Amino acid sequence: MVLLRLVRPWTGPTAMLSLAAITDPAVEGAQVRVGGFGTTERRAPLDPMTPLERFERADGNGELFAGSARLLEATVETITTANCAAR
Repeated sequence: MVLLRLVRPWTGPTAMLSLAAITDPAVEGAQVRVGGFGTTERRAPLDPMTPLERFERADGNGELFAGSARLLEATVETITTANCAAR
């Protein structure tokens, strides 16, 4: 989750976020946008050749590990849960 502090109120368009499968698009192949602090290249889970970067928390209370310090976004097509599990 990302929390942004705006200098002034936002008056432009907004988008609804899906936080559960029940609110995801019901049609397979729907175009959706995703965001996160990951990478734009595929990597195997826990692959020591492409480790996650370590970041100190701004409040000094610990550390975080992520693929990027920059919030990234991508457009992807949805697939059914069954198709995802079969991959």
